[in-house]
Amino acid sequence: MQLEISGDNTRSQYFTTLIGYIKAMSVLVRTPSLEGVPLPIREGESVLVRGFSGCSAFVFETRIAHTCITPMPYLHLVYPESVHVTPIRDALRVRAELQGTAQNLNRDRGRVPIACTVTDISVRGAQLESRQSLGVSGDRLQVFFRFVLEPTDYEVKLSPEASIQTSRSIADEQADNGTHTYGVRFENLHTTESLLVQSYVQQLALTDRTKLV
Repeated sequence: MQLEISGDNTRSQYFTTLIGYIKAMSVLVRTPSLEGVPLPIREGESVLVRGFSGCSAFVFETRIAHTCITPMPYLHLVYPESVHVTPIRDALRVRAELQGTAQNLNRDRGRVPIACTVTDISVRGAQLESRQSLGVSGDRLQVFFRFVLEPTDYEVKLSPEASIQTSRSIADEQADNGTHTYGVRFENLHTTESLLVQSYVQQLALTDRTKLV
């Protein structure tokens, strides 16, 4: 989340994280810090809050209701009267580096699948990168990849079918070929498979918010 604080004819922007909220009463956020030192924020100051939930961008106006220093520095914000929400996408998407393979079902049935990397993923689809061509827009692929779910270190192996939605190629002067990038949409994921992917996406998002795409 980003706090834009108005005070002394200035507007300063700081990044923080949401702790939680009590509906119709208060929103709790960590006190922003600079070089590890909590910033001196005064009660009563007006605040513009911006954030991204992974699927939607939101913004609301409020003010600092109370500042606390124990058990850690945090702020009580007045619960907003309204929140402006702008949908960005219909599924949370995160960056990943999952090694896998893909087979073009339109042309390569029976052939050895081509190595690729799943560079981001959601329950709806993924982005793939490969040193070899996987196909063109409209082609159907079968994608093979795996990931590990914490805290039990349970390894999930999936091989969903997917359709290529977008494709582009970047020439590499240092190699014989370039990098091919594909946006694919998963087709007919089973409910259990969707839940496993969703759990993995949420695991990455909670561990490192910078992985949000």
